[in-house]
Amino acid sequence: DDMAFSLSVTELEGVPAQYTLENSTLPENVAIFEFCYEVYNDANFPNTGDVLGLFVNIDGLTDGNGNLIVTYLQVAGSTQNVTQQCYDTKTCGGGNNLNGLQSQPGVPSPLEFDLALKLGSTGSSGGIVTSGCVLIIVEDVLTVDHFKDVGIRAQSVGPVSNGGGGGSSKSYNPFCFNPDATTFTSTTSSTYTVVRGDVCEYNETYWINNGD
Repeated sequence: DDMAFSLSVTELEGVPAQYTLENSTLPENVAIFEFCYEVYNDANFPNTGDVLGLFVNIDGLTDGNGNLIVTYLQVAGSTQNVTQQCYDTKTCGGGNNLNGLQSQPGVPSPLEFDLALKLGSTGSSGGIVTSGCVLIIVEDVLTVDHFKDVGIRAQSVGPVSNGGGGGSSKSYNPFCFNPDATTFTSTTSSTYTVVRGDVCEYNETYWINNGD
């Protein structure tokens, strides 16, 4: 089920009021990143869904074996609570995985992410959540340029007109690419051109899933 998302990563000077941190006393020399997501709809992308998982590769965060190499990391959600947090994986909690996505065109194999987050719970009993933000607080050796690629797992996918459905979506894309030359091919062999897509330059990207 094809879906499109709008993403942004912004470095903040402080912690916005909508976030509740487990440890509100932050050490010195941390960087605060707000990673926001929203389902994007137009004539080509009529589906909506409940965002269940965020997966992101951040250079310098882990050692590739499930261990942090930064001395401090804290993650908090705004619209959705972060219910599980995993490292160097494409699976984090029940139903929250990107299995099979690495066989799709343009997706690296093996596919693993430095930071994997489960948002909320599996199933749509709590309603469909189509947008939100996650706060990532980490020692300040990392910058926006260290964010390399992302994956999103969505559930209850279906037409906006129906309020979603019973489908699922597994999506992947690099953060930085040429917004004038990049195309993506969906599982239905339709090709879409990304007009505005370089998150490093524009702080926002639209992209579609490469597999179900």
